[in-house]
Amino acid sequence: MRRISKIALLSLLTSACGDLGHGTITEEPSGSADVPYEQLNAVRGKSGCRVEPNPVRQGGDYTIGVSGMPRNARLVVAITNRDGETSVEGTSDARGTASFSGTATVLGAAEVSVSIFRKRGARVAATCSFDVISADAAICGDGVCEAPEDCNSCESDCGACPPVCGDGVCEAPEDCMSCESDCGACPPTCGDGVCEAPEDCMSCESDCGVCAPTCGDGVCEAPEDCMSCESDCGACPPTCGDGVCEAPEDCMSCESDCGACPPTCGDGVCEAPEDCMSCESDCGVCPPVCGDGVCEAPEDCMNCESDCGTCPNDRCEPAINTSNSGRHKAGENCRRCHDGSGKPPFFSIAGTLYDGINSSTPVVGATIHIIDARGRELKLTTYQNGNFYSRDSNIVFPVTTFASRCPDVQDMSDPVSQSGGGCNSCHTSGDRIHLP
Repeated sequence: MRRISKIALLSLLTSACGDLGHGTITEEPSGSADVPYEQLNAVRGKSGCRVEPNPVRQGGDYTIGVSGMPRNARLVVAITNRDGETSVEGTSDARGTASFSGTATVLGAAEVSVSIFRKRGARVAATCSFDVISADAAICGDGVCEAPEDCNSCESDCGACPPVCGDGVCEAPEDCMSCESDCGACPPTCGDGVCEAPEDCMSCESDCGVCAPTCGDGVCEAPEDCMSCESDCGACPPTCGDGVCEAPEDCMSCESDCGACPPTCGDGVCEAPEDCMSCESDCGVCPPVCGDGVCEAPEDCMNCESDCGTCPNDRCEPAINTSNSGRHKAGENCRRCHDGSGKPPFFSIAGTLYDGINSSTPVVGATIHIIDARGRELKLTTYQNGNFYSRDSNIVFPVTTFASRCPDVQDMSDPVSQSGGGCNSCHTSGDRIHLP
């Protein structure tokens, strides 16, 4: 048996087995670990080994990783250094990899060879090497900047060297203040109290003083004014009382020059020659004129066919099923009591619908259409005694109205004024509101 190396392999780790110990293979193994020649040939050119870390400090641990081996192959790892050779054996896992760990004790270079053991002997499948350095030696790339490392010998640990003033290259943080030889002389600095070219009053007022106003530069500055420099300050405004009405003078700002103002539309006073055509805001909306070709409320097809066209025949409403009694006093002027002055509730419009002009038979379930002066439509239902009424106080008179219950439609020929909200005050016996 060959002795264990001073490099001291400590452990063998694989996925297939545990610690296999240390030593040299002295006889041919038997069993499933024998590797067929075909499998051995299959890994040529693919196998390899790697030592981490490399270099390794004396007394430090390292790991030899082996890959590309046949699966479940018996392996021999030999490490050769100046003290001789040490070997250990193990088995690759199902992926053809194995891992061997040890502690470095011998300074200097070490060679690693990985052999696959077979019946006729061992064949070297992979080689690698590593270096063992003293425990206090600096390693470039370990993230620690240690002597004798510096920014020139090991930038990865010690960082990039700062720029050197005088090397002819202007690099940050060098500038004209810290390194004129590399970056050149600094330009004049506005605010240093010295007016140096190319500084002037325009570019550096703090050093060179305020520029004197220049008539014609488009800026009106004291002592310039409209009298001394019209091009910068503009024409002087007109003077009220000089007998000349000049913009922006007008009748409002200067009556002495421009005279009294004519009536102003929008001031809330309707003054001649203002009227509803020229100033609706002061004089109100002009009433619609039937025949002017414009159909305006309260005009409709019933009261102004020339503007609004012939009324269609599809205005009838189907009969409405109602159980409301309509209360009392059918055919009487409801607004005599319901005028809002007493206990009875206010009715803005009310009446009774019969089935003939001289009839006393009520029409039940008909619809009374009310279209007010703003064009808003209100629909009322006739109840069991023919009565209809509305408590809507927002109705704007005059209104137009018609009654419908399919197939019948009956128009009221004239608009209803405010005083006509009580329909039965006019439509008494012999001239009833009727449908048809």
